[in-house]
Amino acid sequence: MAETVQFPNIFVSGKVKGVAGTLQINKTGFAWKNSLGHKVNVLATELKKAFWFHVGPCCRIALTLKTGSFVRFEGLNTRDRETISAYIASNFKVQLENKELATKGWNWGKTQVENKILSFLSDNKVCFEVPLGDLSSVKSDKNDVILQFVQDETTKTIPELMVEMKLYVPPDLNAKSSSSSPKVVEEGEEPEEEEEEEELPTASENFKNLLLTHTTIRSGSSSSPLITSIPAINFFTPRGRLDLELYKTSFVFRGKGKDYQAPYSSILALSFLEISANNYLVVSLDPPIRQGNTSYQHLIASLKRSDQYNIEIAVDVAADEQKEDLEATMEGGPETILKIIKSITRKPLLKNGSFQSDAQEKCVRSSYKVNDGHLFPMEKYLFFVSKVPMMIAYDSIKLVSVHRLSKVNQSFDLKLQLKDDPAPITFSSIQKTESRNLIKFLGGRGLNISSDEDPSLGVAAPKLADDDDDSEEEDDDFDPDAMSDEDGEYDEDDDDDEYNSGDDGEVDVPPADDDDDDDGAAPPPKKRL
Repeated sequence: MAETVQFPNIFVSGKVKGVAGTLQINKTGFAWKNSLGHKVNVLATELKKAFWFHVGPCCRIALTLKTGSFVRFEGLNTRDRETISAYIASNFKVQLENKELATKGWNWGKTQVENKILSFLSDNKVCFEVPLGDLSSVKSDKNDVILQFVQDETTKTIPELMVEMKLYVPPDLNAKSSSSSPKVVEEGEEPEEEEEEEELPTASENFKNLLLTHTTIRSGSSSSPLITSIPAINFFTPRGRLDLELYKTSFVFRGKGKDYQAPYSSILALSFLEISANNYLVVSLDPPIRQGNTSYQHLIASLKRSDQYNIEIAVDVAADEQKEDLEATMEGGPETILKIIKSITRKPLLKNGSFQSDAQEKCVRSSYKVNDGHLFPMEKYLFFVSKVPMMIAYDSIKLVSVHRLSKVNQSFDLKLQLKDDPAPITFSSIQKTESRNLIKFLGGRGLNISSDEDPSLGVAAPKLADDDDDSEEEDDDFDPDAMSDEDGEYDEDDDDDEYNSGDDGEVDVPPADDDDDDDGAAPPPKKRL
């Protein structure tokens, strides 16, 4: 037998690499590599079991490792079984076992958890398998258990990806509290005080807890031990009080019915936004974490300036590059949490910028559609803190136009026209007193600003390249969202701006045509029919 066997056009299932590669088996183990440079290696000393599956027209080999994880290679042919079976039996002393898949199409059955793999069995055959190491969140909701999967750099090239799976767990009708049986009270006896019934966990909660014991969501694995835990942080998005756990390679948020996990590699940047009473700590992610149909690209923690923290840190567990600014015990205000997260994640901190509002704040209060929030002009970005947070880079903005900045209005709108998106973004209800500070700051960042309604601002509107300037300005000024009752942005002041130019409430009448030179001339006689 040859020392090396090789198979082309093989895929790695589970976290699919997206591009087929070549599988090579030699005396050291299995080695897979594709044209993008992705590699998967399994040493012969790590191999525990090997299973062979028929999956449609192709075949799959699943390798179970001694660590409890597994690797699957797909795209093999039926004739490849004999070659692989003989090779691993001779060199690795491992037998290749056949495993049948369920083909009846049933959507009910039993579950089995073994070697960190959740198997769904239908008719005592494997219907599908879920690697528990790929889970980012496990939640229970009534009789449902919701599994959410990690999205990292290995999934960015995949056009369609499963991000959530929901399993229905029938309730256990026999599980009742021991105090639920009625008690008979005889005549003359005083009824005993009823004891509170012990609330037993539901079948779905038991199943959720079983899965959590086999994942790194509940506790860190040996490869990613816990460095520190910060309890009861008040989060703005997702809303609620969550405990933050920082491991060597990933972080976990825990709350009542909420568990989120993501690797540090998914963090783009950190931001620390300051206002008078609170500080906002922002963690920007790509890909975002998900809760049902809602995705969170920016995690925003609201930290009071008066709060003090005393945090214990397992410095010896952290990597060498993570230990630079860490101590065994760290005390202080919200800046302490920022320092800990920045040291462990090793991610950049975005600069706030030198903007000062009329109230000496780093932000202005504004609204986007029906969402009220704070708009922070940063050094290179605009960040909007609300239930729907947004981060907009200055280099992605084509034009900034100011609207409704007239004497009768107490607020104005700031409309952003992006370079790669025809739909504008409008921040409304900004106090009029903030106009000069905001426009001056944005103009200093090299942005084109149009403010035809108030020439005293001293910012010239940019000359458009097209010849039809008038029509483009009219189209640019038209904002259908501003008149939408659905978005809740309709303002009665808009009617006054367009139709009332005086203080006495009279409507301006358009001037007469040039042909009517004689004032007070009698109208022409009516034509007799």
